[in-house]
Amino acid sequence: MEELKVLKIDMFTTLMLAVLAIYFGDFLRKKIPVLVKYCLPASVVGGTVFALISLGLYEANIVQLEFDYKSVNQLFYCIFFAASGAAASMALLKKGGK
Repeated sequence: MEELKVLKIDMFTTLMLAVLAIYFGDFLRKKIPVLVKYCLPASVVGGTVFALISLGLYEANIVQLEFDYKSVNQLFYCIFFAASGAAASMALLKKGGK
């Protein structure tokens, strides 16, 4: 059996593919009304299509995609928690208690 090739994708390419998947999901939502009817977000639609393509490449023994997502995850975690903290008010914090 032939060894499966691993394609390592760097952080910036991973981010670019994610953005393209979201735009593709938005395109599909405009073309397929049932996706809008059931309120499926563009990121879910595009991400599902990308995941199925990735699965197909893996199952057909063409290539295994390996993403550098850890750096991107850390960046967006920091942005998310900083934004959440900036949205907090003293009144809200007092209401929460200890």
